[in-house]
Amino acid sequence: MDKMKTFDLKNGWKIKMYEKNEVFFNEEKVAVVDYDNDLQAIIRFKDREVDFLYTSYSLNPKIVFNENTIVFPHIPEED
Repeated sequence: MDKMKTFDLKNGWKIKMYEKNEVFFNEEKVAVVDYDNDLQAIIRFKDREVDFLYTSYSLNPKIVFNENTIVFPHIPEED
């Protein structure tokens, strides 16, 4: 079974996704990169807004507002 990992962002938000993925964060944007180094998403945080500026793979991430968490579905690695 694939493991999920929670990435804590400096702005109080969290991103939960497949453990082999990575998150890169600056003052207001987050880049989510998968295990193949492909860009999955760019997310902008501004005031009380969360904007998905880019998503690939037709992702449908869930936003859990009461936990300040964005959950990305896991796309299995290809053999």
